Amino acid sequence: MITGPVWDMWPTIKHVVTLVKAGVPTAQDFGGFSYMGKGGSYLAPYHNWDSKLPASVKAMVEKRKAEMLDGTFRADIDESTPKSD
Repeated sequence: MITGPVWDMWPTIKHVVTLVKAGVPTAQDFGGFSYMGKGGSYLAPYHNWDSKLPASVKAMVEKRKAEMLDGTFRADIDESTPKSD
């Protein structure tokens, strides 16, 4: 694995605090705030792999990242209970 998702709770917290400060807290699905497009997650840095990875691999990762950000690629979330053999 060369990178992976990192969850950032800040966009969700910021939205909720804004609603509360405005005096209009509402129940809603905040799940969308965990997506990359809203800043709720991002790809971890390559760290020591940065100088070892071919440019073509990094370009592939950046292309997919751009697709996630612009909404042309979306990884579905499966919240079902995992089943084992």
